[in-house]
Amino acid sequence: MNKQDIITLVSNVFGVEPEEIDVHSDFYEDFNGESTDMVELQLQLEDMLKTKIDRDQFMEVQTVGDLFELIEEYSNEFID
Repeated sequence: MNKQDIITLVSNVFGVEPEEIDVHSDFYEDFNGESTDMVELQLQLEDMLKTKIDRDQFMEVQTVGDLFELIEEYSNEFID
């Protein structure tokens, strides 16, 4: 899994173009995300990572950069 895989996933869940996504993109402000979008993102990430992600920890994620950092904690196969 690499950052482009995550950007593609975010693009699909939030309905934005991959080119509009960067590490500073805020899920709520930039993508008009709702809690249901974040739950969907968490479920799909858990499928990709084949592990459960702590819900409270995941709900602290605000930006794509935060998401990258969280994934690095859960996966030793995360590649730039």
